[in-house]
Amino acid sequence: MGVDIGSILIKEETDMSSLKGKTIAFDAYNMIYQFITAMRLGNGDPLTDDRGNPTSHLSGLLSRTSSFVEAGIRPVYIFDGKPPEMKSETIGKRREIRNRALEKWELAKERGDIEEAQKYASASAHISPEIVEEAKELLRLMGIPYVESPSEGEAQAAYMTKTGDVDLASSQDYDSFLFGAENVIRNLTVSGRRKVGGRTVYLKPEIISLRRSLEAAGLTQEQLIDIGLCIGTDFNHGIPGIGPKRALEYIKAEKDIFSVLDMRKFDDEEEIGRIRKARQFFMDPPVTTEYSLDRKRPDREGLIIFLCGKKDFSQTRVLNAVEKLNRSFVPKQPTLDQWFRSRGRQGRPQKRRQKAGKRRQKAGKKRQKAGKKRQKAGKKRQKAGKKRQKAGKKRQKAGKKRQKAGKKRQKKKYRRNQKRRVIYDWDHGWFGSSAGGSEKTSCGLFFRSFYDGSHLCVRNDLADPLSAGSWSDRSFAFPL
Repeated sequence: MGVDIGSILIKEETDMSSLKGKTIAFDAYNMIYQFITAMRLGNGDPLTDDRGNPTSHLSGLLSRTSSFVEAGIRPVYIFDGKPPEMKSETIGKRREIRNRALEKWELAKERGDIEEAQKYASASAHISPEIVEEAKELLRLMGIPYVESPSEGEAQAAYMTKTGDVDLASSQDYDSFLFGAENVIRNLTVSGRRKVGGRTVYLKPEIISLRRSLEAAGLTQEQLIDIGLCIGTDFNHGIPGIGPKRALEYIKAEKDIFSVLDMRKFDDEEEIGRIRKARQFFMDPPVTTEYSLDRKRPDREGLIIFLCGKKDFSQTRVLNAVEKLNRSFVPKQPTLDQWFRSRGRQGRPQKRRQKAGKRRQKAGKKRQKAGKKRQKAGKKRQKAGKKRQKAGKKRQKAGKKRQKAGKKRQKKKYRRNQKRRVIYDWDHGWFGSSAGGSEKTSCGLFFRSFYDGSHLCVRNDLADPLSAGSWSDRSFAFPL
Protein backbone atom coordinates (compact mmCIF):
# COMPACT_ATOMS: atom_id res chain seq x y z
CA MET A 1 0.00 0.00 0.00
CA GLY A 2 1.55 3.30 1.05
CA VAL A 3 1.19 6.86 -0.16
CA ASP A 4 1.92 7.90 -3.75
CA ILE A 5 4.48 10.72 -3.44
CA GLY A 6 7.16 9.17 -5.65
CA SER A 7 6.96 11.94 -8.26
CA ILE A 8 8.19 14.50 -5.70
CA LEU A 9 11.28 12.52 -4.67
CA ILE A 10 14.71 12.50 -6.34
CA LYS A 11 15.97 8.98 -7.09
CA GLU A 12 19.57 7.99 -7.79
CA GLU A 13 20.46 4.57 -9.18
CA THR A 14 23.18 2.58 -7.41
CA ASP A 15 24.56 -0.96 -7.28
CA MET A 16 25.44 -3.60 -4.70
CA SER A 17 29.15 -2.74 -4.67
CA SER A 18 28.45 0.80 -3.41
CA LEU A 19 26.50 -0.61 -0.43
CA LYS A 20 29.46 -2.49 1.02
CA GLY A 21 29.86 -1.69 4.70
CA LYS A 22 26.42 -0.03 4.94
CA THR A 23 23.98 -0.86 7.73
CA ILE A 24 20.52 -1.20 6.21
CA ALA A 25 17.23 -1.54 8.09
CA PHE A 26 14.74 -3.92 6.44
CA ASP A 27 11.01 -4.08 7.10
CA ALA A 28 10.75 -7.69 8.26
CA TYR A 29 7.02 -8.01 7.58
CA ASN A 30 7.34 -6.76 4.01
CA MET A 31 10.22 -9.10 3.28
CA ILE A 32 8.44 -12.12 4.78
CA TYR A 33 5.32 -11.26 2.81
CA GLN A 34 7.38 -11.25 -0.39
CA PHE A 35 8.66 -14.75 0.37
CA ILE A 36 5.33 -16.35 1.23
CA THR A 37 3.67 -14.86 -1.87
CA ALA A 38 6.43 -15.62 -4.38
CA MET A 39 7.81 -18.97 -3.19
CA ARG A 40 4.93 -21.36 -3.96
CA LEU A 41 4.25 -24.57 -5.85
CA GLY A 42 2.62 -24.74 -9.27
CA ASN A 43 -0.94 -24.82 -7.90
CA GLY A 44 -0.24 -21.96 -5.49
CA ASP A 45 0.37 -24.06 -2.37
CA PRO A 46 3.14 -22.67 -0.12
CA LEU A 47 6.42 -24.49 0.49
CA THR A 48 6.06 -26.69 3.59
CA ASP A 49 7.97 -29.27 5.62
CA ASP A 50 6.88 -32.91 6.01
CA ARG A 51 4.33 -31.88 8.64
CA GLY A 52 2.67 -29.28 6.40
CA ASN A 53 4.11 -26.23 8.14
CA PRO A 54 5.09 -23.33 5.82
CA THR A 55 8.82 -22.80 5.23
CA SER A 56 8.90 -20.15 2.48
CA HIS A 57 9.72 -17.39 4.95
CA LEU A 58 12.62 -19.35 6.43
CA SER A 59 14.02 -20.32 3.05
CA GLY A 60 13.88 -16.75 1.79
CA LEU A 61 15.37 -15.19 4.92
CA LEU A 62 18.25 -17.69 5.04
CA SER A 63 19.18 -17.21 1.40
CA ARG A 64 18.75 -13.45 1.07
CA THR A 65 20.28 -12.50 4.41
CA SER A 66 23.39 -14.65 3.92
CA SER A 67 23.83 -13.20 0.40
CA PHE A 68 23.50 -9.65 1.72
CA VAL A 69 26.13 -10.35 4.39
CA GLU A 70 28.43 -11.92 1.81
CA ALA A 71 28.09 -8.74 -0.31
CA GLY A 72 29.28 -6.64 2.66
CA ILE A 73 25.85 -5.33 3.73
CA ARG A 74 24.98 -5.29 7.44
CA PRO A 75 21.26 -6.07 7.65
CA VAL A 76 18.98 -5.13 10.55
CA TYR A 77 15.36 -6.32 10.58
CA ILE A 78 12.52 -4.25 12.02
CA PHE A 79 9.35 -6.04 13.16
CA ASP A 80 6.03 -4.19 13.43
CA GLY A 81 4.38 -3.81 16.80
CA LYS A 82 0.75 -3.03 17.55
CA PRO A 83 -0.82 -1.05 14.69
CA PRO A 84 -2.49 2.28 15.57
CA GLU A 85 -6.23 2.19 15.98
CA MET A 86 -6.78 4.53 13.02
CA LYS A 87 -5.28 1.86 10.75
CA SER A 88 -8.02 -0.65 11.63
CA GLU A 89 -10.16 0.30 8.62
CA THR A 90 -7.24 -0.33 6.22
CA ILE A 91 -6.45 -3.62 7.93
CA GLY A 92 -10.10 -4.67 7.69
CA LYS A 93 -10.19 -3.95 3.95
CA ARG A 94 -7.01 -5.96 3.43
CA ARG A 95 -8.54 -8.87 5.38
CA GLU A 96 -11.64 -8.82 3.16
CA ILE A 97 -9.52 -8.84 0.01
CA ARG A 98 -7.46 -11.73 1.38
CA ASN A 99 -10.55 -13.77 2.27
CA ARG A 100 -12.10 -13.27 -1.19
CA ALA A 101 -8.80 -14.27 -2.81
CA LEU A 102 -8.68 -17.40 -0.61
CA GLU A 103 -12.13 -18.47 -1.79
CA LYS A 104 -11.22 -17.89 -5.45
CA TRP A 105 -7.97 -19.80 -4.98
CA GLU A 106 -9.79 -22.87 -3.66
CA LEU A 107 -12.26 -22.75 -6.57
CA ALA A 108 -9.44 -22.40 -9.10
CA LYS A 109 -7.68 -25.45 -7.64
CA GLU A 110 -10.88 -27.47 -7.90
CA ARG A 111 -11.24 -26.47 -11.58
CA GLY A 112 -7.58 -27.23 -12.24
CA ASP A 113 -6.94 -23.65 -13.44
CA ILE A 114 -3.26 -23.33 -12.53
CA GLU A 115 -2.84 -19.73 -13.69
CA GLU A 116 -5.82 -18.48 -11.67
CA ALA A 117 -4.74 -20.58 -8.68
CA GLN A 118 -1.29 -18.98 -8.63
CA LYS A 119 -2.80 -15.50 -8.98
CA TYR A 120 -5.23 -15.80 -6.07
CA ALA A 121 -2.82 -17.83 -3.91
CA SER A 122 -0.43 -14.87 -3.71
CA ALA A 123 -3.26 -12.49 -2.86
CA SER A 124 -4.46 -14.79 -0.06
CA ALA A 125 -1.08 -14.91 1.73
CA HIS A 126 -1.22 -14.23 5.46
CA ILE A 127 1.57 -13.75 8.02
CA SER A 128 0.66 -15.70 11.12
CA PRO A 129 2.19 -15.12 14.58
CA GLU A 130 3.97 -18.52 14.22
CA ILE A 131 5.68 -17.33 11.02
CA VAL A 132 6.86 -14.16 12.79
CA GLU A 133 8.29 -16.07 15.75
CA GLU A 134 10.07 -18.56 13.50
CA ALA A 135 11.62 -15.69 11.52
CA LYS A 136 12.92 -14.12 14.75
CA GLU A 137 14.36 -17.44 15.87
CA LEU A 138 16.15 -17.91 12.55
CA LEU A 139 17.66 -14.40 12.70
CA ARG A 140 18.82 -15.00 16.27
CA LEU A 141 20.58 -18.24 15.25
CA MET A 142 22.17 -16.47 12.26
CA GLY A 143 23.51 -13.73 14.53
CA ILE A 144 21.57 -11.01 12.70
CA PRO A 145 20.20 -8.16 14.87
CA TYR A 146 16.52 -7.31 14.79
CA VAL A 147 14.42 -4.63 16.49
CA GLU A 148 10.83 -4.96 17.73
CA SER A 149 9.04 -1.68 17.11
CA PRO A 150 6.27 -0.62 19.49
CA SER A 151 4.12 0.32 16.48
CA GLU A 152 4.91 0.88 12.77
CA GLY A 153 8.17 -0.69 11.58
CA GLU A 154 8.70 2.06 8.99
CA ALA A 155 8.53 4.68 11.75
CA GLN A 156 11.19 2.78 13.73
CA ALA A 157 13.45 2.47 10.68
CA ALA A 158 13.03 6.20 9.95
CA TYR A 159 14.02 7.04 13.54
CA MET A 160 17.16 4.89 13.23
CA THR A 161 18.22 6.70 10.01
CA LYS A 162 17.80 10.05 11.78
CA THR A 163 19.96 8.95 14.73
CA GLY A 164 22.59 7.51 12.37
CA ASP A 165 22.31 3.97 13.79
CA VAL A 166 21.60 2.74 10.26
CA ASP A 167 22.72 4.21 6.94
CA LEU A 168 19.64 3.34 4.90
CA ALA A 169 16.09 2.10 5.33
CA SER A 170 14.95 -0.42 2.74
CA SER A 171 11.34 -0.03 1.64
CA GLN A 172 9.23 -0.15 -1.49
CA ASP A 173 6.65 2.24 -0.01
CA TYR A 174 7.06 5.97 0.42
CA ASP A 175 5.50 6.07 3.90
CA SER A 176 9.03 6.07 5.39
CA PHE A 177 9.51 9.65 4.19
CA LEU A 178 6.36 10.81 5.96
CA PHE A 179 7.96 9.47 9.16
CA GLY A 180 11.13 11.43 8.31
CA ALA A 181 13.48 8.71 7.03
CA GLU A 182 16.69 10.47 5.95
CA ASN A 183 17.84 7.96 3.31
CA VAL A 184 15.81 5.15 1.77
CA ILE A 185 16.82 2.46 -0.73
CA ARG A 186 14.30 0.79 -3.05
CA ASN A 187 14.46 -2.28 -5.33
CA LEU A 188 17.22 -3.90 -3.27
CA THR A 189 17.41 -7.60 -4.16
CA VAL A 190 20.26 -10.08 -4.58
CA SER A 191 19.34 -11.01 -8.17
CA GLY A 192 18.26 -7.53 -9.31
CA ARG A 193 14.82 -8.90 -10.24
CA ARG A 194 11.44 -8.08 -8.77
CA LYS A 195 7.85 -9.00 -9.55
CA VAL A 196 5.85 -5.98 -10.74
CA GLY A 197 2.27 -6.38 -11.89
CA GLY A 198 2.53 -10.17 -11.98
CA ARG A 199 5.67 -10.25 -14.14
CA THR A 200 9.36 -10.36 -13.31
CA VAL A 201 11.38 -7.29 -14.27
CA TYR A 202 14.98 -6.19 -13.74
CA LEU A 203 15.30 -3.10 -11.56
CA LYS A 204 18.38 -1.26 -10.30
CA PRO A 205 18.47 -0.19 -6.65
CA GLU A 206 17.55 3.46 -6.04
CA ILE A 207 18.66 5.67 -3.17
CA ILE A 208 16.42 8.59 -2.19
CA SER A 209 17.62 11.43 0.06
CA LEU A 210 14.79 13.16 1.91
CA ARG A 211 16.78 16.35 2.50
CA ARG A 212 17.73 16.75 -1.18
CA SER A 213 14.19 15.98 -2.31
CA LEU A 214 12.66 18.55 0.03
CA GLU A 215 15.18 21.22 -1.00
CA ALA A 216 14.55 20.57 -4.69
CA ALA A 217 10.76 20.74 -4.22
CA GLY A 218 10.91 23.74 -1.86
CA LEU A 219 9.00 21.90 0.88
CA THR A 220 9.27 21.26 4.61
CA GLN A 221 8.80 17.89 6.30
CA GLU A 222 5.37 18.98 7.58
CA GLN A 223 4.30 20.01 4.08
CA LEU A 224 5.37 16.62 2.71
CA ILE A 225 3.16 14.98 5.34
CA ASP A 226 0.29 17.27 4.32
CA ILE A 227 0.75 16.27 0.66
CA GLY A 228 0.52 12.61 1.67
CA LEU A 229 -2.62 13.27 3.70
CA CYS A 230 -4.22 15.10 0.76
CA ILE A 231 -3.61 12.05 -1.45
CA GLY A 232 -4.51 9.47 1.21
CA THR A 233 -2.49 7.14 3.48
CA ASP A 234 -3.08 3.97 5.48
CA PHE A 235 -4.61 6.20 8.17
CA ASN A 236 -6.96 8.44 6.14
CA HIS A 237 -8.90 8.45 2.86
CA GLY A 238 -7.56 11.70 1.42
CA ILE A 239 -9.38 14.60 -0.27
CA PRO A 240 -11.50 13.53 -3.27
CA GLY A 241 -10.19 14.72 -6.64
CA ILE A 242 -6.65 15.44 -5.45
CA GLY A 243 -3.66 13.50 -6.79
CA PRO A 244 0.08 13.99 -6.22
CA LYS A 245 0.48 16.86 -8.71
CA ARG A 246 -2.50 18.88 -7.49
CA ALA A 247 -1.65 18.20 -3.85
CA LEU A 248 1.82 19.65 -4.40
CA GLU A 249 0.33 22.76 -6.05
CA TYR A 250 -2.22 23.27 -3.26
CA ILE A 251 0.26 22.85 -0.39
CA LYS A 252 2.76 25.21 -2.01
CA ALA A 253 0.02 27.79 -2.48
CA GLU A 254 -1.86 27.35 0.83
CA LYS A 255 1.15 26.25 2.99
CA ASP A 256 -0.70 23.50 4.96
CA ILE A 257 -3.50 20.98 4.62
CA PHE A 258 -5.98 22.83 6.84
CA SER A 259 -5.85 25.86 4.55
CA VAL A 260 -6.43 23.51 1.61
CA LEU A 261 -9.48 22.06 3.39
CA ASP A 262 -10.86 25.57 3.90
CA MET A 263 -10.16 26.54 0.32
CA ARG A 264 -11.91 23.39 -0.95
CA LYS A 265 -14.76 23.89 1.57
CA PHE A 266 -14.23 20.34 2.78
CA ASP A 267 -16.70 19.65 5.60
CA ASP A 268 -16.34 15.90 6.29
CA GLU A 269 -15.65 16.17 10.02
CA GLU A 270 -14.85 12.46 10.38
CA GLU A 271 -12.15 12.64 7.70
CA ILE A 272 -10.81 15.89 9.13
CA GLY A 273 -10.47 14.15 12.50
CA ARG A 274 -8.56 11.29 10.86
CA ILE A 275 -6.28 13.82 9.15
CA ARG A 276 -5.46 15.53 12.46
CA LYS A 277 -4.63 12.23 14.18
CA ALA A 278 -2.60 10.90 11.24
CA ARG A 279 -0.66 14.16 10.95
CA GLN A 280 0.32 14.00 14.60
CA PHE A 281 1.20 10.30 14.28
CA PHE A 282 3.55 10.93 11.33
CA MET A 283 5.25 13.81 13.13
CA ASP A 284 5.73 11.96 16.45
CA PRO A 285 5.34 8.17 16.06
CA PRO A 286 6.04 5.78 18.94
CA VAL A 287 9.53 4.23 18.66
CA THR A 288 11.93 2.37 20.91
CA THR A 289 15.49 3.33 21.79
CA GLU A 290 16.28 0.01 23.48
CA TYR A 291 18.00 -2.09 20.87
CA SER A 292 21.42 -3.47 19.99
CA LEU A 293 22.73 -3.73 16.45
CA ASP A 294 25.76 -5.89 17.25
CA ARG A 295 26.22 -8.88 14.98
CA LYS A 296 27.19 -12.26 16.35
CA ARG A 297 28.67 -15.36 14.81
CA PRO A 298 26.07 -17.81 13.53
CA ASP A 299 25.09 -20.75 15.74
CA ARG A 300 26.05 -23.57 13.40
CA GLU A 301 24.63 -26.41 15.49
CA GLY A 302 21.52 -24.46 16.40
CA LEU A 303 20.78 -23.75 12.72
CA ILE A 304 21.21 -27.41 11.79
CA ILE A 305 18.84 -28.50 14.55
CA PHE A 306 16.24 -25.83 13.74
CA LEU A 307 16.31 -25.97 9.93
CA CYS A 308 17.44 -29.51 9.17
CA GLY A 309 15.96 -31.33 12.16
CA LYS A 310 12.64 -29.47 12.41
CA LYS A 311 12.05 -27.93 8.98
CA ASP A 312 13.57 -30.58 6.66
CA PHE A 313 16.18 -28.26 5.11
CA SER A 314 19.20 -29.66 3.29
CA GLN A 315 22.24 -29.66 5.55
CA THR A 316 24.48 -28.67 2.63
CA ARG A 317 22.38 -25.58 2.01
CA VAL A 318 22.45 -24.58 5.67
CA LEU A 319 26.23 -25.05 5.93
CA ASN A 320 26.76 -22.94 2.78
CA ALA A 321 24.78 -20.12 4.39
CA VAL A 322 26.77 -20.49 7.64
CA GLU A 323 30.00 -20.25 5.66
CA LYS A 324 28.84 -17.01 4.02
CA LEU A 325 27.95 -15.54 7.42
CA ASN A 326 31.26 -16.62 9.00
CA ARG A 327 33.28 -15.24 6.09
CA SER A 328 32.34 -11.68 7.04
CA PHE A 329 34.07 -12.12 10.42
CA VAL A 330 37.39 -13.26 8.93
CA PRO A 331 39.79 -10.30 8.45
CA LYS A 332 41.13 -10.11 4.94
CA GLN A 333 44.80 -11.03 4.48
CA PRO A 334 47.05 -8.18 3.38
CA THR A 335 48.48 -8.28 -0.13
CA LEU A 336 52.20 -9.02 -0.65
CA ASP A 337 52.86 -5.36 -1.38
CA GLN A 338 51.10 -4.29 1.83
CA TRP A 339 53.10 -6.84 3.80
CA PHE A 340 56.44 -5.58 2.47
CA ARG A 341 55.49 -1.98 3.20
CA SER A 342 54.52 -2.85 6.76
CA ARG A 343 57.77 -4.76 7.30
CA GLY A 344 59.75 -1.86 5.88
CA ARG A 345 58.08 0.56 8.26
CA GLN A 346 58.88 -1.66 11.23
CA GLY A 347 62.62 -2.16 10.40
CA ARG A 348 63.60 1.22 8.99
CA PRO A 349 64.94 3.84 11.39
CA GLN A 350 63.09 7.10 11.71
CA LYS A 351 65.81 9.22 10.02
CA ARG A 352 65.99 6.92 7.02
CA ARG A 353 62.23 7.04 6.63
CA GLN A 354 62.34 10.83 6.84
CA LYS A 355 65.15 11.05 4.29
CA ALA A 356 63.38 8.69 1.92
CA GLY A 357 60.23 10.74 2.28
CA LYS A 358 62.08 13.93 1.32
CA ARG A 359 63.59 12.19 -1.68
CA ARG A 360 60.16 11.08 -2.82
CA GLN A 361 58.83 14.58 -2.28
CA LYS A 362 61.72 16.08 -4.31
CA ALA A 363 61.22 13.54 -7.10
CA GLY A 364 57.52 14.34 -7.08
CA LYS A 365 58.24 18.05 -7.49
CA LYS A 366 60.60 17.30 -10.38
CA ARG A 367 57.98 15.20 -12.08
CA GLN A 368 55.46 17.97 -11.51
CA LYS A 369 57.87 20.55 -12.99
CA ALA A 370 58.65 18.33 -15.98
CA GLY A 371 54.95 17.81 -16.49
CA LYS A 372 54.38 21.58 -16.57
CA LYS A 373 57.19 21.97 -19.11
CA ARG A 374 55.71 19.28 -21.30
CA GLN A 375 52.34 20.97 -21.00
CA LYS A 376 53.87 24.34 -21.97
CA ALA A 377 55.74 22.79 -24.92
CA GLY A 378 52.56 21.13 -26.02
CA LYS A 379 50.75 24.46 -25.99
CA LYS A 380 53.56 26.00 -28.06
CA ARG A 381 53.37 23.19 -30.58
CA GLN A 382 49.65 23.61 -30.72
CA LYS A 383 50.05 27.36 -31.31
CA ALA A 384 52.68 26.78 -34.02
CA GLY A 385 50.43 24.24 -35.66
CA LYS A 386 47.63 26.78 -35.77
CA LYS A 387 49.99 29.32 -37.35
CA ARG A 388 51.08 26.79 -39.98
CA GLN A 389 47.49 25.97 -40.64
CA LYS A 390 46.69 29.67 -41.06
CA ALA A 391 49.68 30.19 -43.41
CA GLY A 392 48.64 27.14 -45.40
CA LYS A 393 45.19 28.60 -45.83
CA LYS A 394 46.73 31.87 -47.01
CA ARG A 395 48.94 30.04 -49.53
CA GLN A 396 45.94 28.09 -50.69
CA LYS A 397 44.01 31.32 -51.15
CA ALA A 398 46.91 32.95 -53.07
CA GLY A 399 47.21 29.85 -55.25
CA LYS A 400 43.56 30.08 -56.10
CA LYS A 401 44.01 33.75 -56.99
CA ARG A 402 46.99 32.94 -59.27
CA GLN A 403 45.03 30.12 -60.85
CA LYS A 404 42.14 32.50 -61.48
CA ALA A 405 44.50 35.14 -62.98
CA GLY A 406 46.13 32.51 -65.20
CA LYS A 407 42.77 31.44 -66.47
CA LYS A 408 41.92 35.07 -67.23
CA ARG A 409 45.23 35.53 -69.12
CA GLN A 410 44.67 32.32 -71.04
CA LYS A 411 41.16 33.41 -71.95
CA LYS A 412 42.39 36.85 -73.03
CA LYS A 413 45.14 35.32 -75.18
CA TYR A 414 42.67 32.94 -76.72
CA ARG A 415 40.35 35.82 -77.59
CA ARG A 416 43.24 37.84 -79.05
CA ASN A 417 44.33 34.94 -81.24
CA GLN A 418 40.82 34.66 -82.53
CA LYS A 419 40.92 38.22 -83.89
CA ARG A 420 42.36 37.74 -87.39
CA ARG A 421 43.68 40.72 -89.47
CA VAL A 422 44.14 39.98 -93.17
CA ILE A 423 46.77 41.85 -95.24
CA TYR A 424 46.43 41.75 -99.05
CA ASP A 425 49.21 42.33 -101.62
CA TRP A 426 47.54 43.68 -104.77
CA ASP A 427 50.44 42.79 -107.14
CA HIS A 428 50.96 39.18 -106.00
CA GLY A 429 47.75 38.40 -104.12
CA TRP A 430 48.98 37.02 -100.79
CA PHE A 431 47.65 37.41 -97.29
CA GLY A 432 49.02 37.73 -93.78
CA SER A 433 47.29 37.28 -90.40
CA SER A 434 47.79 38.84 -86.98
CA ALA A 435 48.42 35.37 -85.52
CA GLY A 436 51.70 35.04 -87.49
CA GLY A 437 52.96 32.01 -89.47
CA SER A 438 53.23 30.97 -93.11
CA GLU A 439 50.24 30.63 -95.38
CA LYS A 440 49.66 30.00 -99.06
CA THR A 441 47.69 32.40 -101.19
CA SER A 442 45.22 31.62 -103.87
CA CYS A 443 48.00 32.49 -106.42
CA GLY A 444 50.20 29.67 -105.15
CA LEU A 445 52.66 32.05 -103.49
CA PHE A 446 53.88 31.79 -99.89
CA PHE A 447 54.22 34.55 -97.33
CA ARG A 448 55.51 34.72 -93.74
CA SER A 449 54.20 36.96 -91.01
CA PHE A 450 55.03 37.49 -87.38
CA TYR A 451 54.02 39.74 -84.52
CA ASP A 452 56.76 41.73 -82.80
CA GLY A 453 54.59 42.94 -79.92
CA SER A 454 53.30 46.14 -81.46
CA HIS A 455 53.33 45.60 -85.27
CA LEU A 456 52.28 42.85 -87.62
CA CYS A 457 55.21 42.32 -90.00
CA VAL A 458 54.60 40.63 -93.32
CA ARG A 459 57.19 39.66 -95.90
CA ASN A 460 57.44 37.44 -98.95
CA ASP A 461 58.36 33.86 -98.39
CA LEU A 462 61.46 32.32 -99.98
CA ALA A 463 59.21 30.89 -102.68
CA ASP A 464 58.49 34.45 -103.74
CA PRO A 465 61.07 35.55 -106.38
CA LEU A 466 60.87 39.11 -105.04
CA SER A 467 62.10 37.90 -101.60
CA ALA A 468 65.83 37.19 -101.27
CA GLY A 469 65.98 36.71 -97.52
CA SER A 470 65.51 40.39 -96.83
CA TRP A 471 62.58 42.73 -96.72
CA SER A 472 61.09 43.47 -100.09
CA ASP A 473 59.36 46.62 -101.12
CA ARG A 474 56.13 44.70 -100.78
CA SER A 475 56.65 43.88 -97.09
CA PHE A 476 54.45 45.80 -94.63
CA ALA A 477 54.30 46.51 -90.94
CA PHE A 478 50.90 47.29 -89.48
CA PRO A 479 50.43 48.67 -85.93
CA LEU A 480 48.08 46.51 -83.84
